[in-house]
Amino acid sequence: MPARSWRQSQYLASKATIAVSCAVNCAGLLLLLLISQRKETPFDAAVATGHSHGAGQLGEHHSISAPLPISSSASLPSSPSQPAPSPPLPPPMAAPSPARPLGASGTTTLCSEADVQVCIGFHCKLQQSGRFEKKKMSIARESNLAYENVREGCLSEQLPRPGSVVMGPRGVAIEPTRLNVGEEASCGLLTSPACMEKWDMDSLGRPLNLPTRVYIQRGYKVGHGNVGMLSDKTPAPKKKCASLVPKTIHYIWVGSRSLGLKYLKNLANSAVLNPRHKVILWLDRAAHKKEIDLLDLFKNITDRPAGAVVFGMVQDEAKRMRNWDIIHRLNSSSKPNTIGAALSDILRLELLYLHGGVYLDIDIRIFSGFDEYGSLFWWPWVTHKVCGVNIPNNAFGFDGLSGYLDFALDAFREGCSVYSRCLPYAGAGPPFMAMTILRYNSSDISFLGQQYFSASDSAAISVGGHYNDKTWFPQADLDR
Repeated sequence: MPARSWRQSQYLASKATIAVSCAVNCAGLLLLLLISQRKETPFDAAVATGHSHGAGQLGEHHSISAPLPISSSASLPSSPSQPAPSPPLPPPMAAPSPARPLGASGTTTLCSEADVQVCIGFHCKLQQSGRFEKKKMSIARESNLAYENVREGCLSEQLPRPGSVVMGPRGVAIEPTRLNVGEEASCGLLTSPACMEKWDMDSLGRPLNLPTRVYIQRGYKVGHGNVGMLSDKTPAPKKKCASLVPKTIHYIWVGSRSLGLKYLKNLANSAVLNPRHKVILWLDRAAHKKEIDLLDLFKNITDRPAGAVVFGMVQDEAKRMRNWDIIHRLNSSSKPNTIGAALSDILRLELLYLHGGVYLDIDIRIFSGFDEYGSLFWWPWVTHKVCGVNIPNNAFGFDGLSGYLDFALDAFREGCSVYSRCLPYAGAGPPFMAMTILRYNSSDISFLGQQYFSASDSAAISVGGHYNDKTWFPQADLDR
């Protein structure tokens, strides 16, 4: 080949190589740019929908046995001895809430700045607007996943656990926490985790930032059970990941006395504020006409997306209850001033294990709907104070066939049968609840400070108020 032709071909080949190299480099830069932009907006992809988990359902075999619907056609007699009809309950407060931070896809906790209303001193009434302060703080982003699209199975594989600060109705912040606190606590805290010097007198439910063994030892120090399955000398219980808490609210009333207007109004109020939650009043007898007639006064509890309030018979669930033999024995032999509380303590564990949902004492009044707190109440939850040691059993929520409730039912059976710990409080009451929760030691269970559930005069910050009327005593006035 002539030298000139050879040099010309080399020149053309070099030029082609440079052109290809430029094209590759440009494509690479374009790809990097796209990836960089994608990293800046990781929340715009919709979460793929999964199997629909209907409100309050665990499957056909978990349906309530022949519940008695509350008729909307009954009316009160015109006798002057009957209480005056009450007007329908008001609809839930419609005050606009500040926009929540953009939602997050996946299970990683992500933080965003948000304006929240913080109550000074945890005792703010609705009309005391001067006791609130607006605070900009970092809170965990809500998941984009809708309740109806959560699949059966582990929640922790589908969405992040609730953050350490959750924006509630009207932008008021509340503070859940959990054992073995994880990354969700990195977004920010409202309350100092440091207990009072006399920790056993601390009335706030504070963030739990210590090893669980510390809380267990504190429980033993204040006299909680420490034998059998409650002892830290026995093997740790086998844990099961939590699934979705069904939208069902359970109340329990055992005994022959009729519930009065005040307590049925609490039930009706929950139905109004939670229109997509099934509401069940469990009885050990047929509903009295007085109870049906009083509930019928509240016309706006029948036409709800979740349907009318229903009565359930605990006896219909007897064959499925693990401790029905103990329940039957206690009912036959215990004193009147303990039997109501003892039976209710056991039944709430049994019924929530079978059906899942939220249990509320009949003397709790709900101030806000559970759906107004984002995904907080999709997860199992309890309330607490006294630095993680006081965990009452008046309000809590769990998934059906819960791993915790499975452990608790076995622990109660052992405690009653082996150690004669059957009646309140040593039976299935608050000390038992505290020790079984701590021994189970699951990070899937949210702890809500009792300041958010028991301050009856603090509706602005509370999910609900517990009036502690001691309704299980024979002398309690149930007609108020």
